[in-house]
Amino acid sequence: MAATESAHEQPPEAGLQFDVGSTDDSLERMIELFARHGDTYRVYVPARKAYTYVVHHPDDVKRVLVSNHRNYTKGVGLDRVRILLGKGIMTSEGELWKRQRYMMQPLFHRRLITEFAQVIAAANERFIARWEALSARGELVNLTDEMSELTLEIVLRSIFGRDLDRMTHQLGGNPFQLVTKEQARNLQFAYKFRSLTKLVAELIARRRAEQQEHFDYVSMLMSARDRESGAAMSERELIDEVMTLIVAGHETTASGLNWTWYLLSQHPAVEARLHAEIDATPEMTAPGLAQMETLAYTQQVVNEALRLYPPGWLLSPHDRGRRARRLLDPARRQRSAAAVSVAPPSALLERSGCLLARAVRGGARSPAAALRLHAVRRRPAPLHRRDFRALRNAHASVQGGAPLPSDLRARQAAGAGGADQPAHPSSPAHEAGTPLNVQSYDAD
Repeated sequence: MAATESAHEQPPEAGLQFDVGSTDDSLERMIELFARHGDTYRVYVPARKAYTYVVHHPDDVKRVLVSNHRNYTKGVGLDRVRILLGKGIMTSEGELWKRQRYMMQPLFHRRLITEFAQVIAAANERFIARWEALSARGELVNLTDEMSELTLEIVLRSIFGRDLDRMTHQLGGNPFQLVTKEQARNLQFAYKFRSLTKLVAELIARRRAEQQEHFDYVSMLMSARDRESGAAMSERELIDEVMTLIVAGHETTASGLNWTWYLLSQHPAVEARLHAEIDATPEMTAPGLAQMETLAYTQQVVNEALRLYPPGWLLSPHDRGRRARRLLDPARRQRSAAAVSVAPPSALLERSGCLLARAVRGGARSPAAALRLHAVRRRPAPLHRRDFRALRNAHASVQGGAPLPSDLRARQAAGAGGADQPAHPSSPAHEAGTPLNVQSYDAD
């Protein structure tokens, strides 16, 4: 920090020293520090010789993600992700990101999502049959593994269509299964996964040569055009977007479903009401999007699970340093959180409640500050809302930046508002009638 900083210019410093978000007990520590220091405090990270500024109020999160989003780039935290996904829509910036989003947005139109409901229902039926067989033998079902495998199958069949079976037959197995089998998400996994781009390139080349009709995301990506030039994606762009769809579509959905199962296991009354809604809904043997939209309580359960355990809970934007960001009254205490990691002297608190983008020392600007945002479950009371108040829409009750839902960000996911819909038929509601011997696993 700059030598001119004084104690009153800084938020309270926590007595604990740790790297927020990288330790197993980060959530518990942040909840403890929130109770002690309020909405704004800082944690020193010895390994990085930096402070992490923790900002809890959802409006402050919204300030970073929405109203002042132009002050940030996606940051160094995505450098490793680029090794995995290349320059797909998840890792791109600026004009490239805008171009990609425009080209990909039609892929998540409601009409197309509805068509994919058949793919989802078929996968559900296969997994239900397997679970019933396990249940009949009195065997346990590891729902973390099952949700990972289920969502991967749905994602792959949506992307590759009937070519998935051909690929699996030729190779003697599903090459993308490493997404579920490999637990670590490190450089070794990234290089293994990236090696599969050769298979995607071969599939694209064969599609171009055959010129046959396919209803899947590979075909749609190949047909996408730039709105200004009319140009199609290059082969590298196609490959990067396919790899991005696999990882982004699988990881987030599997996590959301896994936590939903866990929460239902802890709240039998909520589970019973959810089952009752399913049983009272006609034509639920093979539900489509229209049937799923009638399940208001089920949707509220899913939304509450996402609020408490958002799959994408770690962000690392990089501060461009365009303007100071005024934080809100530290006395306010809300139940959502973000952590802003700043490496001094890149940023300092000039006065109470104002986080400067750049520190100026001797008339020279320092590099832009690196930021890290974390969504944090503040209150350990899962599914606590009484009757989940009737909602006019999926996010009617969301305030400010909590709980970092994808369609509350300025840089929305391409499928925001539609991409979550295929998950509904795969939710625990669909398997409500299946007697399962389920073991509860602690989430690490």
